Amino acid sequence: MSTYPASYTRESHFSFLPRNEETVNQDAQRPALQDLLDGVGSLSLSELIDRLDSFSEAERVPAEVLQPLLNRLEVTTQDLGEAISFSEDHYLRNRVRVGSNYEVLVLCWKSGQQSPIHDHGGSNCAVRVVQGAATEVQFQQRDDGKLVVNKVGRLTPGRITQVDEDDLHLVANREAEGVNLVTLHVYSPAIVESKKYDLGGVVGDLPW
Repeated sequence: MSTYPASYTRESHFSFLPRNEETVNQDAQRPALQDLLDGVGSLSLSELIDRLDSFSEAERVPAEVLQPLLNRLEVTTQDLGEAISFSEDHYLRNRVRVGSNYEVLVLCWKSGQQSPIHDHGGSNCAVRVVQGAATEVQFQQRDDGKLVVNKVGRLTPGRITQVDEDDLHLVANREAEGVNLVTLHVYSPAIVESKKYDLGGVVGDLPW
């Protein structure tokens, strides 16, 4: 397995415009939480971003909102355009959008590439598999600081995993050679820095 320094993030230059400041300040017009969760049918990527933008700058998007929104998301690799970009040396983080209290990224993984074990620096996170299959290993930290494997799962296209702020995990593409993995990640707030781990505990900072 190959692991890359996660500070390498590629800007994908999507066409989503920054939020208008007048819109940001119109808190009275933002929908109620239940309005965001209600509704049927699919969401496009731009509609997902509209809903994320409806939260005020001062609040994170609740974990109980992220997963239902990603459940309704309909997105293909064709929809993601230039955010689909791979590296032969390491998995690649392609930034799609940064809002006032969230970040959307597309991660692209060749077979054999994986993240380090990491936390999320106090951010909520939800991940949807777009193409391929992701192996997620979740860990629990014991009182002595050491880690033990808590759960291992294989996520196929359309499957979602939700990671709360204190959870530890790694994600990997353990499929056969030539089978690529594409995942879409939403973090709230955007991760600035987190910790990386091995089974012995924390081994350092992980700048994003």
